[in-house]
Amino acid sequence: MRVLFVHEFYRQYGGEDRVFEQEKRLLRENGFEVYEYTFHNSNISLFKLPFLVKNMVFNRKTYNDVKRIVRENKIDIVHCHNIFPYISPSVYVAAKESGAKVIQTLHNYRFICPNATFFDYKKNRICTKCLDKGIINAVTSNCSYNWMRNVILALVNTIYKKKNIFDYVDRFIALTDFSRNIFIKFGIPAEKIVVKPNFIFEEDIKPVYEKEDYIIFVGRLSYEKGIMNLLQAMKELNDEVKLLIVGDGPLRDKVIKFIQKNNLKNTKYLGPQKREKVLELIGKAKFLVFPSLWFEGFPMVLLEAFSVGTSVLASNLGGISEIIEEGVNGWLVNPLERNWLYSKIKDINYCRGEKCRKEYVNASYNQAINIKKILEIYGL
Repeated sequence: MRVLFVHEFYRQYGGEDRVFEQEKRLLRENGFEVYEYTFHNSNISLFKLPFLVKNMVFNRKTYNDVKRIVRENKIDIVHCHNIFPYISPSVYVAAKESGAKVIQTLHNYRFICPNATFFDYKKNRICTKCLDKGIINAVTSNCSYNWMRNVILALVNTIYKKKNIFDYVDRFIALTDFSRNIFIKFGIPAEKIVVKPNFIFEEDIKPVYEKEDYIIFVGRLSYEKGIMNLLQAMKELNDEVKLLIVGDGPLRDKVIKFIQKNNLKNTKYLGPQKREKVLELIGKAKFLVFPSLWFEGFPMVLLEAFSVGTSVLASNLGGISEIIEEGVNGWLVNPLERNWLYSKIKDINYCRGEKCRKEYVNASYNQAINIKKILEIYGL
C-alpha cells in the first residue's frame, strides 16, 4: 500500500505537525510505503498576497506536483493534514483525477471559521457565528486582529463550498465526537466523517511517578489558550502553589510583564524547551493545567501528560470531556469562573499517575489501536 502524506508545517511547530510526523512513522513501521508532499509556512511572503490568494483557491503547482507524484509512484491514498494556505484543496482534485483515494484529517475548524478556533479575539470568547449564520460573519463581526485576512479566508471558503470541493474527499477524520458533530452541522455528510483520536508511541515515553511541588502549563502563549486567565488565577493563589510555564507565542512579552508587575513569586516562565525537557517537567509536575478557551481538537500535550503519569486539570469545553474522566485522569473546570483553580488544589493527589498511563495510553491511545483504526479508514 502506497500513501502520500500531505502537510503544510506551521511557523511555530505544534501539535498538528507532531501528529503528521507520528502517523507517517506509524504507517512506515507497519509496512506502508509513505511518500511526502510538504510545505512550510515560513516560506510564504506577505508581499505576494495576490499570488497567495490565487493559490489558496487553486494552486496549480500543487495540482501538477501531486498529480505527477501519484501517477509516477502509483499512490493508493493521499492523506492530507494541514493544507492552508499554500497547498490548498487542489491536492484533492489532483489525487482523485489520478485514481487515488483522498483522506482529510480535521485538526481544526478553518474550513468553517477563518480564525480556525471559533474564538473571537476582540472579545476573548467563543464565537460560532460562522457555523450558525454563515462565514460572512467573520467579516461583519471583525473578530480578528487581521480583518483583511478574514475577508480573504471568508471569500476563499465560500468558493470552496460553492465548488463542492469537499466532494473530492472520500473520508474525513475528526478527532472527537464533538468535532464530528460540528462538521456534520457545517454540511459534510455524516457517513463521510469518522472519529480517530491522536496517539502516543508508548515505548518512547517513560512514566514519572515521583512528583515535585509544582503544576505546569505547556503550550502556545495566546489568548485562546487561556494563559492570561491562568495568570490571574495564580495572582489570587499567592504562594499556595507554584506554576511553571513552558512555551512561546504572541503573548510572550505580556506574560513576562504580568509576572513581573504582580510580583508572582509562585510563577516562573521557562520559555520554549526541547521536547525531552518538556516531558521531564510534565512528568514531575503534580498536574498539568490546560485552561484553553476554545474548542480544542485533540491536544497532544494531554496524551503526553498521561504517558508520563501526570493528571490534567482542563477546561470543560468542546471534546475535552471525551478525554478527561473526572477523578481518574484529571478534572474538568470552567476557567471563566472565579476560583476555578483554587477550588481544585485540594484534589491534586486524588488521581494516580499509574492509572493515567495504564488506562488512557496503554489501553486507548497507543499505536496498536491507532493503526487498526487507520486501516479501517483506508478500507483495508
